[in-house]
Amino acid sequence: MTRLTLRVSALFIIVLNSLVAVNAQTLLVANTTTIIGIDLSVNNNKRTIYSGIQRAVAVGVDYADNELFWSDVEERAIYRGSIDGQVAPIANLSDLGRPNGIAIDWITNHIYWTDGLYGTIDVADYNGDNRRTLLYSLSNPRSITLDPVDGIMFWTDQGSNTIESANMDGSNPQSLVNTGLYWPNEIVYDSQSKTLYWIDGYYHNIKSLEYGVSTTPTEVADLSTVSTDIMFGLGMIGNSLYFSVWNVSSIWSVIPGYDPVLVTSDGLADEVFGLAVSDASIQTETSNGCTNRSPSCSHICLPDGLNSGSCACPSFDELTLSSDGYSCELSDDFLLYCAGNDGQIRMKSLDGDPDGRSIVIDQTARCVALDYHPVQKVIYYSDVALAQIRKVNLDGSDSEVFLQKGIGIVDGLALDILHNRLYFTNWNMVFISNTSDHWARIEMIDLSGNNRKRIIDEDIYRPRAIILDVQAGYLYYTDWDVQPGIVRTDLDGKNRMVIQNTGVDNPNGIALRNDKMYWLDSHVDSPSPPTMEYSNLDGTNKASLQFPLKVPFGLDIIRNTQFYSDWNNTCIYKCTLDTGPCEKIVDDIIDPMGVKHATRTASNNLGMDRCAGSICSNSGGICVHVPGGTRCLCPDQSGLILDSTATQCLVPNNFLLVADVTDIQIISFDSSSQGVYPQEPAIQRYQDDNIVAVVYDPSNEMIYYSNVHTGVISRVSIQALADKPDEFYRGGGVIDGMAIDESQQLLYWTDYELKTIERMNLFGDTSTHELIISGLDSPRAITLHNGYVYWTEWGIGYSKVQRLNLFGYSIPPDILPLGNLEIPNGLAIEGDKLYVIDGGRGIVIKSDLNGYGKETIDYLTGRFNHAYGLAVMGNTLIFSSWEDKAVFMTNTVTRRFEKIAENMLRPTAVVLHATGGATSCNCTDDCEPIPGGYQCVCSIGMIFDDDMRTCVTCSDVWDVTDDTKCSSDCHGNADCAENLCSLGNYNCVCRAGYQGDGVSTCTKCGVDHFKDHLGTADCEACPEHLSTSGQDGQTTCNCDPGYVMENGFCIEEAEDQGQSITCEFAVKVNADCGDLNAINGALSCDIAVSSQCILHCYDGYASSTETYNCVNRQWRPTDQARCSRIRGQNGQKTLTFSILTTCQNIETLWDDVLKVLASNLDKHNLCHIQGKRVCSKNNITLRCGNNNRNKRDTDNVVTVEMVIEITSEEYILDDEEREIQQQQMENELNAAANRIEEFINNGSLVIEVDGQTFPAEPESFSVTEVEWYCMDGYIQSSSQCNACPSGAMYNPDTNTCIDCPFDTYQSKEAQLECTPCEDNTHTVHEGSFKQSQCVAASSEEDSQTPIIIGAVVGIVLLIVVVVVTVLVCRRRKSSQEPIPGTSHASNIYEDDDFELKLNLKRTNTAKLHKAMFEHEDTDYSAIPEKDSNYMELNKKDIQTSEYEALHTQSQLELEKDDEQNLKTFNLPRETTEEHAVEIE
Repeated sequence: MTRLTLRVSALFIIVLNSLVAVNAQTLLVANTTTIIGIDLSVNNNKRTIYSGIQRAVAVGVDYADNELFWSDVEERAIYRGSIDGQVAPIANLSDLGRPNGIAIDWITNHIYWTDGLYGTIDVADYNGDNRRTLLYSLSNPRSITLDPVDGIMFWTDQGSNTIESANMDGSNPQSLVNTGLYWPNEIVYDSQSKTLYWIDGYYHNIKSLEYGVSTTPTEVADLSTVSTDIMFGLGMIGNSLYFSVWNVSSIWSVIPGYDPVLVTSDGLADEVFGLAVSDASIQTETSNGCTNRSPSCSHICLPDGLNSGSCACPSFDELTLSSDGYSCELSDDFLLYCAGNDGQIRMKSLDGDPDGRSIVIDQTARCVALDYHPVQKVIYYSDVALAQIRKVNLDGSDSEVFLQKGIGIVDGLALDILHNRLYFTNWNMVFISNTSDHWARIEMIDLSGNNRKRIIDEDIYRPRAIILDVQAGYLYYTDWDVQPGIVRTDLDGKNRMVIQNTGVDNPNGIALRNDKMYWLDSHVDSPSPPTMEYSNLDGTNKASLQFPLKVPFGLDIIRNTQFYSDWNNTCIYKCTLDTGPCEKIVDDIIDPMGVKHATRTASNNLGMDRCAGSICSNSGGICVHVPGGTRCLCPDQSGLILDSTATQCLVPNNFLLVADVTDIQIISFDSSSQGVYPQEPAIQRYQDDNIVAVVYDPSNEMIYYSNVHTGVISRVSIQALADKPDEFYRGGGVIDGMAIDESQQLLYWTDYELKTIERMNLFGDTSTHELIISGLDSPRAITLHNGYVYWTEWGIGYSKVQRLNLFGYSIPPDILPLGNLEIPNGLAIEGDKLYVIDGGRGIVIKSDLNGYGKETIDYLTGRFNHAYGLAVMGNTLIFSSWEDKAVFMTNTVTRRFEKIAENMLRPTAVVLHATGGATSCNCTDDCEPIPGGYQCVCSIGMIFDDDMRTCVTCSDVWDVTDDTKCSSDCHGNADCAENLCSLGNYNCVCRAGYQGDGVSTCTKCGVDHFKDHLGTADCEACPEHLSTSGQDGQTTCNCDPGYVMENGFCIEEAEDQGQSITCEFAVKVNADCGDLNAINGALSCDIAVSSQCILHCYDGYASSTETYNCVNRQWRPTDQARCSRIRGQNGQKTLTFSILTTCQNIETLWDDVLKVLASNLDKHNLCHIQGKRVCSKNNITLRCGNNNRNKRDTDNVVTVEMVIEITSEEYILDDEEREIQQQQMENELNAAANRIEEFINNGSLVIEVDGQTFPAEPESFSVTEVEWYCMDGYIQSSSQCNACPSGAMYNPDTNTCIDCPFDTYQSKEAQLECTPCEDNTHTVHEGSFKQSQCVAASSEEDSQTPIIIGAVVGIVLLIVVVVVTVLVCRRRKSSQEPIPGTSHASNIYEDDDFELKLNLKRTNTAKLHKAMFEHEDTDYSAIPEKDSNYMELNKKDIQTSEYEALHTQSQLELEKDDEQNLKTFNLPRETTEEHAVEIE
């Protein structure tokens, strides 16, 4: 079906008294609002042919048939008239983009045109039928001309600065000229000489190219003497070239080799565009390849450059060329896909279409995601540029917007065919009052446009693709940004489960097939290569496929075939499932997006509908399939809330309305005694709206709300929230607050911009509009009571609460004596009390209605950030918080403080409609009514148990309050707090980690002691196996190395299945070198054989030295075997973009520009990600020069280089956790860079300094990969940073750790210098790590040294036998094989003085667990309990049979994973072989 709109414009005037003779030699001019003819044979007389045009740009003629065509870029149409002007013009082609150029094939009666908006060249019949897109993905095509005899078309492209050609059927496109061009405008072709001529508006010249002969253009006319303004139109008669000067309103002629001659400058418009020539000497040929084609084409024949014609089928239809090559038919098997850059939905036939090219079904701006409904034969797709979800019939008809309200960036959508429902991802940045924020969600909507519902809006960041398994009841989606991964939920968004997140960076397309999940990951934000992967539906058995990938995006699987798009490969692939091979079925497409395989014949088997006849649907709800059954949801914008049975939807009796930028949320308080407050969007508006004030009229059940962007107040019935709201009042400025007088049926509002308070009756009668007061400062919140209107004024220096008597409002208003206010946002009256919430100070103030008896509700201070709206019922306060993005509720009696709504953008006004709270309750003490329910209350000295119903005795429970409540000034490490067990009792109490009286003392808890709460209690000792890792002032204790927390206790780390213990000798001796100390690690030594020790660091520690040797009576390299802490690397990225200005303009202001730039980024929350600051003024530099690809003098831009960085968490013990942290940091840096790029590319970054404006240039942004580095004091090792250990300092020149020199020490890690010893003390060696190693010098020291040395040598020589115990770890084929040389255990333990030390190495933790057994004085409590099954030795009497049995059991355990031990400790195989050592 062809899209065709015929329309006659009433603005056109046919000038009958000045007709242009058809046979005259006439120059036709697109004269902006007219088409004029200049008679070149009669003194250049001008005649107006058509007028009343909006903006004519190009003009074309068919001389023989008296046909005249022109394009109108304002009307986005091509019009058809006659050369003589006697035919009323018709828009034969409409709904175009930007039709820049037109050309006429007078032989086959086709019109060709370029479209600069869509980057296409199209063709159609004269009447607009059989429209076909021939070429797409062009940059900015301008003018076009034809050689219809040879079947060649030529065009200029101002985007790529080229002259190009192709056959007239779109085949064989090629570039003819790509240098020496800047603004190539109109182009003409001389068929006699086969020469092209074109005019360049910037270089002011005309050049030519002899087609098929030369590849080098020739300048035929220099027009710079005519004008320096833009040259545009070009026409040719004989050897004369005619051209227009666009904004000088003149037309000239030039013969190559001669000077230009003025034709006319009189009577022309301000802008003169295209030219065309009507003359009998032109268009003389009458046949081409299509003229006598047999068989004839069923729809359209196009010259193909081969002296023949090719048949084609129209675009915007569902027809493809049949196998006979001349007729068009309906394809049964086809692929639908989005051509993102071209904004087209295309269909590729898979039936063997001989044409081989795709058919355009619909044209939009930037299509991304699509799905197809085979029953309705409708395509649903998203346009991220227009922020719409659209739909179009498969035949190209009825293209329309399906959904636009509340739509951001929709990267994924999926159809539930069974229930005629559409699911879609939806996210965007929103800019509010110079700040930016991010929202993301997944929604669904019936295909009727009803029952829209948000199903996921938590733990979601940048959702992309989505796929459904309707019968199983599951939804799968991919998510980018902060936590990239693949997530599965039920179809109602519940039961979230992360299926894949390890190794996932940028997951795009997703598909299900044969109980497998397939996905594409472009990994564009990581160094990893792109992947196509699959796993089981629960995420297990993950594997990769080896397909050609660069930046894969869309994915679909049907039967045994995979289809996927790839941006950088600019194509779509078709592959055999899992194995390949792959073939390109669509090529040369810029940014291919979503793909969807489809067939024309719909399946009748859609599966069982478990929702048929459900009570949920009958009550206005939405029934969805979930695993094993169904679940009921209430649609957004319905005002309905699920009942307590969760099976049907009801109108709540008690509810709260919350304004939240583009939405108004409704929160139900029915059944709120359960602590559950269902929340739904009641009203959803458009992306550029900003709803601030909202009120509810219960008598008429109407919601009124203001949009501060438009100054409009709207209203809608709560019974018909999905209906289009009525416009109640227009003409306001910034309406921040509203209030209703029910008795008088009046609406009052404050206007911050107009500085007024106004009112009007509730029925929208503008004649009742009345100004109450003007000349205010900054009015915001407003409320009414007993004939008075109360309002707040906010702003530095004039914040206050005022009151005006409505019965005499000519009297100046009262200022209530409420003291120092900063930003009084919320205002409410309950009974005889006035409540004010101050967003600046973060406090709630309560007073009488005159402002006296003021008190601050202390326990709320500091618990929220920038509060705005306020509602009060009884003792219950409800308020919104901008920065917390939440709504809070508290009861001043129970003091319960709870968050009742979260994940909002910037909640403002709150309006409570409640009939009252419960009068009876199920509490152990008492209860307090709240909206729709109750809260339990505990008596003094009691506090709630976990069930929030039972009251138990309490003692040391405190809540921070205002400092003025305490009689004394509190210590610096204490807070003034109220004892919640004895309300009204205020004291200074020490914070967590400190103990003392709170006034004069608050000392840190000692090492291995802690205090986890604010209170008067003393610090407690850490329980067994917990410590504070040498730190004081701690609030918690952590498990010791080798232990993990489980059920609140530290237990030894469990061994992995199949791992064993390795036994080896470790003898404690005083070797020639003396003791070797191990710090943060353990040693395994072989003194007898090699005088060597190996250092094994604990988890979370590392050392640059592992081996220590005893050489010449010294341990080398040092006698301190030190392990130091490991921390993750810090990450940074460098962002670069351009500011449009000259260096001369900005150089003196650079410092101010830096400050404003940093402030601007901060203001829009672009320097923070997940609560971490990633950029600052100190990391921004400016330099002169260009950073983009546009043609611009480098002096006209200033390049900004900005470093964003994230510091790693201080210490992480586990390698895997460290990797996860680094991946998280990389994701956060990439997310921050993406947000800044979006901010710059959408033109939002504008710097204003001293009245000068410096905008950032969109599309100039570039960014480096993440660079990893260590801070000073740390040495980079692989992907981690190792601290310089105690006893050493960091040398930044060599990036190494060096031992502290003599007479210095360092007790801390990661230090840049060592501490000198005190006077008269020195160290005896380098690398001292504690102050006690600085010893006092002695006068006898030198004389004693020879004696000491002699004594040591003597002692060494006197040692005859060094007793070493040998524990033989032996492999046996059977447990009965005797141990050679040891038939009885008593042989081993003959000597009572024999000392045995056994080191047990656990290979799963790489730690040495030591247990010492001594024949006489062994401390058996040192043996880990779980080692008792390996070795149980009786202290006094070890029996041979017992030993052999236990040894055999141990040996069997050892043999299980002996190989793993060897790998873990890099031990030679002989270590575990049987051997014995005798020392005499």
